[in-house]
Amino acid sequence: MSLYLRGGLCFSCQRNLNEKRRTQRKRKSDGLTVGEVRIGGGMPSIGSAPGNGGSRFKFNDQIVELNPDAVVINGPVDGARTRGPDYRCPEIGSDLLRIASELSHETLSLLQHSSGVQTGMEQPVVTTSSVNAMYQKAFLSVSKATFLLTQWKASWDENIAANIAQTTAAEAATASANFDSRVLDEAVASATATMHAEGFPDQLGFPGHAQGPPALGGPLPAGTMQNNNDRHVEI
Repeated sequence: MSLYLRGGLCFSCQRNLNEKRRTQRKRKSDGLTVGEVRIGGGMPSIGSAPGNGGSRFKFNDQIVELNPDAVVINGPVDGARTRGPDYRCPEIGSDLLRIASELSHETLSLLQHSSGVQTGMEQPVVTTSSVNAMYQKAFLSVSKATFLLTQWKASWDENIAANIAQTTAAEAATASANFDSRVLDEAVASATATMHAEGFPDQLGFPGHAQGPPALGGPLPAGTMQNNNDRHVEI
């Protein structure tokens, strides 16, 4: 008997069921699409977490257990940028403030609309589809704001680390220069002391600080005489 008949389904129905199962398995193995936001049970998992009714996910080769109401933001949300050389704290902060302002207006509109509060000339017609649309819009804004806030903090940390590294390098260069100068001064002082201790000839070529030779035509030291050729002759 055919396996399809045993399952109680026709060939087309069984094929559709198999395709649906393969798609679900593929989504579980692939994880979240980059830029996708999912909440609680809407996220693909690799199994149920024991005890809290949540789900287990694989993240960086580690199994992570999430609560049933967990919110996952997988990478930059549509409309948000990742930090980079031309997108640092000032630019991120400006976008973050703008999105936060939009979020405030969207949330207020959602709450007023869902409560049936009249915001114009006509009384709003509250429907499930209208509330869902406004909710999705507000949720997208809060997701973008959350992602940008993490990017701002990461950019700020990188800037602080770069400043610390630059300051450390400058201090090391200054310390090295001071050390070289001190070593050179000590070497010069040591050499000068050695020269004086050993009676090293001065700039005139005579030992120590002894007086130079007598001037030409002046008196000769005792024990010497001068001949007609101006040569000193020892007696």
